[in-house]
Amino acid sequence: LWFDTGFTSRVCKDHPVVLTTSPHTQQTHWMQTVLEFKEPIAMMHGGESREALEGRGSHPVGARENPTTGISGSVNFQKGPDGRNLDITVEYCATTHDGKKSTPQVVMYTL
Repeated sequence: LWFDTGFTSRVCKDHPVVLTTSPHTQQTHWMQTVLEFKEPIAMMHGGESREALEGRGSHPVGARENPTTGISGSVNFQKGPDGRNLDITVEYCATTHDGKKSTPQVVMYTL
């Protein structure tokens, strides 16, 4: 997860600047972070045919025996109660080639 923060002329008249945590720009003292899922989710390999996955539906979606073809979800964030931290909520579920979905998961982080 990375982000840009603009200190525009509205708040920094003498020297407006954008600080970024992007891995594609020059490094700053700002950092990136990794938001992990509760449990690992097995993904279908690019060379694996959908026909090879038939009959695996008895295993949970995203298990090694029933890999997922996609993960969908949302990321929400708001300022923490102390005004300095960021409260992040990630909601996600895995889907199989035939449209079956895993149980939705929610993970909360404070940065």
